[in-house]
Amino acid sequence: MELMTSWEKKGFDKGIEKVAKQMLLKGFTTKDIQDLTSLSLEKIEKLKTQLDKV
Repeated sequence: MELMTSWEKKGFDKGIEKVAKQMLLKGFTTKDIQDLTSLSLEKIEKLKTQLDKV
């Protein structure tokens, strides 16, 4: 199994964050988003704050 390069990891992380933002917009709970994406609660709250500013 090959390891991801740093730019592949960054792209993967950005994709997960984009999915999490869409989940927030659709009304998923923070806990459900954490369970499905493995993002930390702190990261999800940060994404939620970013969406609130838009």
